[in-house]
Amino acid sequence: MQGNAARASGTRHAPVCVAGCALNGPQCVISRFVVEPSACKAKGNFMTCRVPRAALILSCVTIVAACGGRGSAPAGPPPRPVAPSVTDGRSLVNAMRQKYNAQWYKTLSFTQNNTLYSARGGATNSQWREHISVPGRLRIDYLPLSQRSGVLFDGSRVHTFDNGRAIDTQPGVNAQLLVMADVYALPVERSTQLLDSLGFDLTKLRRDAWEGQSAYVVGAAAGDSTTSQFWIDSVRLVVLRIVQKERRGTRDVVTDVRFGKFADFSGLPIATEVVQYRDGRLVFREQYADVRVNDPIPDDTFDPVKWVAAQPKP
Repeated sequence: MQGNAARASGTRHAPVCVAGCALNGPQCVISRFVVEPSACKAKGNFMTCRVPRAALILSCVTIVAACGGRGSAPAGPPPRPVAPSVTDGRSLVNAMRQKYNAQWYKTLSFTQNNTLYSARGGATNSQWREHISVPGRLRIDYLPLSQRSGVLFDGSRVHTFDNGRAIDTQPGVNAQLLVMADVYALPVERSTQLLDSLGFDLTKLRRDAWEGQSAYVVGAAAGDSTTSQFWIDSVRLVVLRIVQKERRGTRDVVTDVRFGKFADFSGLPIATEVVQYRDGRLVFREQYADVRVNDPIPDDTFDPVKWVAAQPKP
């Protein structure tokens, strides 16, 4: 109802004009207090009523407060959490874990198409089916499944199987699995302990670029391509590269694993191609297909005693 007054007959609501609430001039609203008929008198074709001053002030204050006053700005979005400072390897692992806030995948499975390159230039193709359960568990079945052969990582040991028989068990941690998945699930202290045990110097951190992407580098100085180190995308906080120097027999061997062709799976950036260089020569290429995120995987899948009985179905 627009205007400066309204008809009053008997006991009814009285109009109160409020300026400053509407953007296009005064707006008449009906107050919640009651005016007695004796407070009203005729004026032309309308009745005017005397409103108690206290009631009028209270009504105006209430309405103006509800409107927020002329020109008040709408509330903005809540402030975004401040990203943790990255100063060394430990703080980088912490930042990786916080960025995805327990939203990283719990399981991942895929078919891996492999190409093995020989020193003479030849290439051999093979297929594996892989199942990952974070943290620490990885099952690799060599295809076809009728071979019943493969490798199983259970978090602290590596089991090797041939034709359904366990032929070797060794202590070991998969560095690739640790940096690409486990760091998002393990407590920071546990992740840093494992990284340290693999020879990464977490006190060394620098900024660099990898294939045009800004990156954090942990473990080695600029220009050093052989000391154990890992490279993390500084925006997405996912692994781009892992270099490991290992003593094998009488000499050092440098393995350089590079992650690429990232694709979005359930909102997560996951590499679909991994290439491996050894002492500077390309030796292995992995290409992932039929990628499945967070599909249920039974615990028995990763039990070395049940390697054959718990073999995943194709």
